[in-house]
Amino acid sequence: MLDPVTIAALASTAVSIVTPLLQKMAEGGAAEAGKSAAAALLSKLKLRLSHKGSEEALDDLAKQPADADAQGALKMQLRKAIETNPELASFLKQWVADSKSTTGITQTTTVTGDHNTTTQIVGSGNVIR
Repeated sequence: MLDPVTIAALASTAVSIVTPLLQKMAEGGAAEAGKSAAAALLSKLKLRLSHKGSEEALDDLAKQPADADAQGALKMQLRKAIETNPELASFLKQWVADSKSTTGITQTTTVTGDHNTTTQIVGSGNVIR
């Protein structure tokens, strides 16, 4: 069984990959090839989510990808799904690796201690305040 920190990190990583894919699809700004790659990744993930709350949270995030609450809800549902289905963790690890090679995005943060805050941004023209 995975420890809670590993489960949380895996769920968070999955959401950090899903969110920009959904945003590009919602904006219609992705090239057709990118859309098909994004759609294939999302389809692969959705097929493995047997936990009802996870499916619903993914659908909600697809409707509003920039909504932080929807992102948080998907993280929470993925954590619950991983806890009840340890095989999902193995799938998500592979899915994350596949996603990184498809999207070309790799970000890693290692945080130890209490009350830490991190920020990671992908893209250009981003402003942090």
